[in-house]
Amino acid sequence: LVAFVGEGSAGKSTLINAILRDEFLPYGCERTTNLRIYIKHNSNIHIGRCQEGSPCERCPKLCENLGGKSGKQKKLCTGVNAISKQISLRNKEAENIKVTVVLVIEANVEMFKGLTLLPNAQSHTVYIVDCPG
Repeated sequence: LVAFVGEGSAGKSTLINAILRDEFLPYGCERTTNLRIYIKHNSNIHIGRCQEGSPCERCPKLCENLGGKSGKQKKLCTGVNAISKQISLRNKEAENIKVTVVLVIEANVEMFKGLTLLPNAQSHTVYIVDCPG
């Protein structure tokens, strides 16, 4: 688990996007993250637009909880651009909520490919976390 924490508008989302070399997260000059967002690598998910024209089993996913087994789950056939737009919409909804909302992005993250932190790394899941300021 790699968590990015700091004051609001400190550049956490921008830094994560730079590290991941893609615009997974919405960013801006003012506070943009009102949710705790986990980014999980899944090498079985395709990169870019879905070739099937509609969401398939290999499309990036945006889930409302860790594991994606319950709650809302949205498959996004247009790749990470659609994820960023969905997060922006959820951020606006979460502005006045007092509880912490958790979203999980499941995508094929280039940086995570071949990552081995421990000898049995197959049994461990690596997450990058963007926290509200």
